[in-house]
Amino acid sequence: MRHDLLGYLLGALDANERDAIEQQLNVDPQLREQLRVCQARLGLLGRSDPERDPPGGLAERTVNAVTSDGNDDPAAPLFRPALLMEGAGEASSRWTFFDAVVVSMVMLLCVLLFFPAVLSSRSLAHRNVCENNLRQLHQALSLYSTMTIDRRFPYIATNGNQAFAGMVGPTLIELQLIEDASVFVCPSSPLSRNRASWHVPTPAEIDRAKGYVLRQLQSQAFGSYGYSLGVIDRGKYLPPRNENRPYFALIADAPSLHLPGRRSVNHGMRGQNVLLEDGHIQFLRDMPGPDYPDHPFLSRRGLVEPGRDSYDAVIGSSFERPFARGVQTIALQPGRSDHP
Repeated sequence: MRHDLLGYLLGALDANERDAIEQQLNVDPQLREQLRVCQARLGLLGRSDPERDPPGGLAERTVNAVTSDGNDDPAAPLFRPALLMEGAGEASSRWTFFDAVVVSMVMLLCVLLFFPAVLSSRSLAHRNVCENNLRQLHQALSLYSTMTIDRRFPYIATNGNQAFAGMVGPTLIELQLIEDASVFVCPSSPLSRNRASWHVPTPAEIDRAKGYVLRQLQSQAFGSYGYSLGVIDRGKYLPPRNENRPYFALIADAPSLHLPGRRSVNHGMRGQNVLLEDGHIQFLRDMPGPDYPDHPFLSRRGLVEPGRDSYDAVIGSSFERPFARGVQTIALQPGRSDHP
């Protein structure tokens, strides 16, 4: 019916159609309202300025702009909707400064959340490797103790080029109780970063060396670890006896010279692995503590020296000497007793 009303207003209906519309308008008030609305809308078209003609060629340029594939002269079309759409797309794809700030904050948050977890996982993996090294060393030392009548661990001399704690490394290698020297290197120690230039010196190399060279060989002989400086047992300097004790420290991450408590620089100075005589390993973050009353790096007198008795464990870095003076010493070799 709307089309018929438009045709009626524009005079496009024939006589019969026009009469039918007029009859319906007489009896239908809603139809009359629709006619009124259509008249008002058509009246708007009559308000255009009849004295202003459209620009010449407007229709042709409009058709060319709509149908153009973008290869025509850009000056010819008056209106290029395709180009406007492309520009809008490019504008919407550009990042603003605010977008960059938001993305940067998200990335920073991800780093803060996940980087510590990665570091923690890596640190734990290094600790596990270090513990595995100590287990292999404990197995070698335990086997060594079975080769002596009194079940003693390797002896550290008090005089000469071999009078240092790390001599235990070349000893275990020479006796073929350790085949792979990599067990002497903790993966989280400074030595692990210079592994290519490191080796375990032979006893012959140590005996021939002097001065600075000797000091270097002594420092690297036991890798990243420290070994027991021995004990004073009934007035005699001796290596510890293998009594399978759960409290006597035998090997540990090498103690430092300058850090408080001589704590090790291995493991980022967050603690140190300590191998006890019975083979179990403790990771000590603080020492001494209630669960570990015997300081592993100092004697009962608070000194770096052999233990004051068979229950006083003291671990020295590879280059450190026992410094036992004024006591009778007994050098134990496999198959020999500690009794004269």
